[in-house]
Amino acid sequence: MHKISNLVILTTIFLAISSLGLRAETSNLTLTLESGSEHRAVLYDAAGDKAVILLHQMGTTAGSWRSLALPLQENGITSVALTILSSHGVNAAAKKLADMGKSDIVLIGASMGGGIVINTLAEGTPVNVRKVIFLAPTNKGPVLSPNLQKLYIVAKDDVYGKGAYSAFETAAEPKRLIEYSGKAHAQTLFSTEHSEDLTRHIQSFINQ
Repeated sequence: MHKISNLVILTTIFLAISSLGLRAETSNLTLTLESGSEHRAVLYDAAGDKAVILLHQMGTTAGSWRSLALPLQENGITSVALTILSSHGVNAAAKKLADMGKSDIVLIGASMGGGIVINTLAEGTPVNVRKVIFLAPTNKGPVLSPNLQKLYIVAKDDVYGKGAYSAFETAAEPKRLIEYSGKAHAQTLFSTEHSEDLTRHIQSFINQ
C-alpha cells in the first residue's frame, strides 16, 4: 500500500513539473561548428521560447553558471553554457537553439566571456539574438548595433571594472548600466549578498 502511495506521489510531482515546462536535470548538448568539429555544451532545457547562451569568465567552467541557470530554468528559460568559448561556438549554439524553437535568445558573457560576445557581435548578430548581458566584460570594442538591447553589470570597486565602464560608454543605445557595491568581479557577484537581486534583474531583462 505504501509503495502504491509513493508511486502516486512521485507521478503527481512529475506531472506538476512537466506542466510548468521544467527539466529536473541538465544534459549534454553537442554543437556542430561551421568547420565540422563538435563542441560539448551544458543544456538546462525549459519549455518556453526564450533562451540564453552563457560564456564564463577565466578560471571557471561552464558549471559555474548553475546558480543562474537553475532559477532561469524554473521560470521557463533555457540555458546553454559553453564549455569552449569562441565566436564559432556562440553561433553554433544560437543555431541549435533556433532549431529547438527558441525565438528570443540572449547572450550573457562574464569578463573574458563578455569579450568573446563583443567579438562575436562585431562579426554579425547570431540568429534570433535580441539582447546581450555583460558582467564586467573585457573591453574588446563597442557594441554598435541599435537593434540589440544591452545590459552592463559591474561592481563599483571591481579592479577590472574600468574596461566594463568603457565598454558601456562606447556602446550604442539602447543600453543600461547596473552597479553594485563591493569589488566582486563578474560571476563572483553571484557569491555575494547581491546574488538574488542580480538574478532578478537578469531575469527581468530577459523577459522584457
